[in-house]
Amino acid sequence: MQALAPYISPLSFDVPPPTEQQNALDKIAARQIKSKLARQEQQQEKSRQKWEKKAKKASTRNIEQSEEYVHDLAELDEKVKKINLKAEQDLTTKKQSKSSKIEEKRCKEIAKIERQRLKLDETRLKHSVRTESQRRESKEGRKFTRMEYLVIKAL
Repeated sequence: MQALAPYISPLSFDVPPPTEQQNALDKIAARQIKSKLARQEQQQEKSRQKWEKKAKKASTRNIEQSEEYVHDLAELDEKVKKINLKAEQDLTTKKQSKSSKIEEKRCKEIAKIERQRLKLDETRLKHSVRTESQRRESKEGRKFTRMEYLVIKAL
């Protein structure tokens, strides 16, 4: 480290204010830097607004889908009750020889409704997985902007 001592300078945050641009190249460079910073700020603002819009849309969609899911489950339960009620009525009014056919029909209809319920559960599960991946992407999206800097030492 002592061999490198003449080549090392202490880092100082006390930087003198920039001097007035004197030639055309300095003025062009200053304009480029200024426009680049403005463009970066616009992109950050646009991405922030986009993210807020997506988050708001996702939260309302989740609420709507959960209400829809509960409603669909209630409808399926009502269908099962109707099937059971109809089967019970048929069993009491019709002959016992037809009871096996009535029971088979009831089992088929209830199995059909159970498949519909499984489909509902699968779609809900797929949606929850999708929102988890979206959360992961949003975490990855939070990166610091690149800083460009130049350290100038007055000789």
